[in-house]
Amino acid sequence: MNYAYGVEFVEVDPVFAIGTEQVHLPDAQQDQRLQQDLQVDRQRYHGLHGTAILSRYPIDRARILRLPVCYDWYGNEYKAISKLEQGRRWSADKLFRERVERELRQGGRMALIADISVPDLPTGRATIVATHLENKCPPACRQRQMQALLADVKPDRNPVVIAGDLNTTSRDNTPN
Repeated sequence: MNYAYGVEFVEVDPVFAIGTEQVHLPDAQQDQRLQQDLQVDRQRYHGLHGTAILSRYPIDRARILRLPVCYDWYGNEYKAISKLEQGRRWSADKLFRERVERELRQGGRMALIADISVPDLPTGRATIVATHLENKCPPACRQRQMQALLADVKPDRNPVVIAGDLNTTSRDNTPN
């Protein structure tokens, strides 16, 4: 397949306990293989988060459109957590075996836009857009992101297909 990939975020300081997950299998041989598979080389870990487009048709051009910033994934996540938050995280881990994590990273939400050759279309091309709108913001900012995206592809004369990923609830409890 043909593909285009764009980096959205670079994990700056993974604070999660990478490689410390306690997952075991009853069979000793399978468990040993699983433990080897779960080993993480911290020197090679780069933590690149991004978006990709796969196409059976040739990709003529691909580009990244940076969307309006709705959440500061570095500054907001870097801030020290309160005692209450520390207690919540301790409780989640001890009582429910669930980790509560932060994601300290640089970058921002984007749309990956690719023009692909599709001979059966009237223009011979289609424009494919893969995007991930911000989930840690009020709906009004996601609306600004979508407006920026639509304004960018509006002059396009090819058929446009937009696919995206968006959590259905806001982190700030604002109704979507």
